[in-house]
Amino acid sequence: MIDTWFKYLIIFSDGSVWSKTNLLRRWSSELIIEEALSLRYIEQCGITDIGDLQYRITDLGRKIRDKNN
Repeated sequence: MIDTWFKYLIIFSDGSVWSKTNLLRRWSSELIIEEALSLRYIEQCGITDIGDLQYRITDLGRKIRDKNN
């Protein structure tokens, strides 16, 4: 069985960084972003030139993602 988080964390590959706006389009819920942050699967890593927060996967997030791969 694939971990629920795999389908969310798989978008973070090759060191990709996602803006909050794009994550919301992909994940469809701010609650998922907040939960991923609280579980330390993703972290804030910057701000775009238009003030949008940016996120990247953490080492823990990679472990959760890769255990299903």
